Amino acid sequence: MKQTEDRQQLHYYLHAHQIESIFNSPLIAQLSLYNFDQGEIICAQGEPSQYLYILVKGKIKIYTTSLEGKKLILSFKTPLELVGDIEYVQGIDIINTVEAVSSVNMIGIHYDSLGKYGSDFTQID
Repeated sequence: MKQTEDRQQLHYYLHAHQIESIFNSPLIAQLSLYNFDQGEIICAQGEPSQYLYILVKGKIKIYTTSLEGKKLILSFKTPLELVGDIEYVQGIDIINTVEAVSSVNMIGIHYDSLGKYGSDFTQID
């Protein structure tokens, strides 16, 4: 995983996927852009969950591993998809392993920042 400091590219993805309006200004300041190489694990089953990710480019696979070590692929995802949302809401460890199938770009925000800057945010249309 590589964290990119390219704010212009981050804003490009927010605009291209029409999701900039779901974040308030303090939250946007906390967003980071992450790059994952093909085959890289984004998050692993059973590990502590710390980030909410939004898949904005590439393809990921989500799978679970049985006690016997067998992998069961649950799904493949392409943009736009959330990773870590269930874990954030329930306050639990990572449920399934998420792996990059191709080169992947994800917008990420740490759960602490999400709670601090997003808990009182309500969007008015």
